[in-house]
Amino acid sequence: MINFKSFLNRVENLINKDMIDDELQVYIDYLKYIEANTIEGTVKAEFYASFGYFLFNLQAYDECLNMFMEAQNYGYALNEVKGFIFEGFIQPNLKEFEENYNENIKKVGDKLHAKEVIGFENLRFYLIPTMNDSIYYIFDKISNKIIERVEYNGTPSVKYKIKDDFSDFLIVENYDWRKIRDVIDIIKAKNRKVYIVVSDIERFQSVFQGMLIEEEIYKNIVIFNGLEEMNEYFEKTDQYIPRNIIDYTGNLSKIEKVIDNIHKNRISKHGRKGSNVLFSICIPSYNRGDKAYNNVINTLKSCYDEEIEVIISDNGSNNDTNEYYDKIKQINDSRVKYFRFDENQGFAKNLCKVCEIAVGNFILLLSDEDFIDVNNNFKIMDIMRSKKDEISIIRTSGTIQAGPPLTTLKKAGKDAMLGYMLSSNYMSGVIFNRNILNKYKCREYIINNLDNVTCSYYPHMVWELILCQYGDVIGLSDIVILEGKAEKREDKSIYRYATIESRIEQHIGFFKVMEQLEICRSDFNIFRQMYINLCSKTMILVTLSIDVYYSNSETNLINLIDSAYDICLKCLDTLYLKDKEKLYYYESDKQIINTVYEDYKRSISTKYTSKRRVEKQLIV
Repeated sequence: MINFKSFLNRVENLINKDMIDDELQVYIDYLKYIEANTIEGTVKAEFYASFGYFLFNLQAYDECLNMFMEAQNYGYALNEVKGFIFEGFIQPNLKEFEENYNENIKKVGDKLHAKEVIGFENLRFYLIPTMNDSIYYIFDKISNKIIERVEYNGTPSVKYKIKDDFSDFLIVENYDWRKIRDVIDIIKAKNRKVYIVVSDIERFQSVFQGMLIEEEIYKNIVIFNGLEEMNEYFEKTDQYIPRNIIDYTGNLSKIEKVIDNIHKNRISKHGRKGSNVLFSICIPSYNRGDKAYNNVINTLKSCYDEEIEVIISDNGSNNDTNEYYDKIKQINDSRVKYFRFDENQGFAKNLCKVCEIAVGNFILLLSDEDFIDVNNNFKIMDIMRSKKDEISIIRTSGTIQAGPPLTTLKKAGKDAMLGYMLSSNYMSGVIFNRNILNKYKCREYIINNLDNVTCSYYPHMVWELILCQYGDVIGLSDIVILEGKAEKREDKSIYRYATIESRIEQHIGFFKVMEQLEICRSDFNIFRQMYINLCSKTMILVTLSIDVYYSNSETNLINLIDSAYDICLKCLDTLYLKDKEKLYYYESDKQIINTVYEDYKRSISTKYTSKRRVEKQLIV
């Protein structure tokens, strides 16, 4: 066994001969020896302390402090070196540390939810710097011990997966700001809030001595002293619950339980604030209480609370499904709003009413027979939250009919209009920016123009035309709407809206709406292009009605498509009569409309002339 006294004598002799390299080697050899053998604790303590002093003189501060930590672990009285540590490591940095701390505390302000913000002089812990900016030690003033070595390498020490693109982040850590900091950099790019829960608030605040934290980071962070304080905060606020959890403590199940309890409180009648709704799911309904009830129950499976609301407007239902509307009224969930008209007001007024009740930034229209995919709606909510001031319409996709004509973003005005106009016959899944809808009095426009059949049958398509002028429009391929099966009808009569006469009225109605649009009044060329699109839409709808309702009748099908063509030309004449200076476009536009008409006429003729010939031969 090496005699420790002899060892120290050897080192002293080497120092006297200025043989530093040899001296270091002696320390290293002895370090290896005592770590490989059973050595008395007091001997180890003396050795580690001696090595620490030696390393300090070499300016190997990290290694020096590490030796002092080892010394204290074996009973070395740090009172003997407290003054040395203070004078050698802390005192030279004290002024800078105090300035850093006060500046950081000032910046964090009300973001720090702790019962007490500790003054610098009352901090329990000092930071001990090293020559390496990524490594520091923590010194406890009460125990007079170096209690921890902290190393920061810039790489997140916890791998995490973003669970919900829409939601904010919750980071749970004991105290180490640097761990939190390396994750915040990644989160910052998503422009989301970061809620930080620390279990050792004293040590957490002490870390503020060591660095000046960029002001930008403070913008979207909130700091809590424990999960209980976080719980109290979310009971008092309408801010959204963070659902992306990054846990450094190994207590994930406990954290998730706290989050779940906050959610349960918020969906109770007394726990909701209701002043920060992002997304209103609007369901107009009539005589289909069973479908409406099932729709609401499905939507309430959503994990969101303050973010959403579900609104049912019952249009004076009077059949045997009324009991289900009563069940909707009795649902004990603060996210549900229910309204009932005494008598049927017609589809358009009911749609306007459900949207009038809504308070969310965005309104999703949903038929009572269709469901929203609650596991997929965070994607559209992410867009709503990120672009709430720019987006006027979001077009989502459904499992059967619902779907946008494009899956790209088109800027407000001409691009949005020509890309998305007249493409939302199927109501479910169309999302409007409520603020823009209200700003341009879209509900009032429908109510005041119910004599226009377009406003009666397709109010949402009229809103689409208006909003395309004033905000960007985006289409999504993601399936958000789970479409229900159409009800079987014993009555084989043609729906009023699908008759050829109504399709012609709708064409005139859309034309009248376009005439009043700001974009059409200010730019004749856009009006022309929009009108040509309307003619194509009318030909599509007339052909669809022929296919579904008229093909088996004795009606002259060519006459039907001819009547649609005639009204297209009459409205074209009206368009140009108002702006005769642009007549040089007239023949060109007429030719385009004629080409569309001839294509559909040829299709009908080919499909049904031969079919009817065969049917006559069979009869003969």
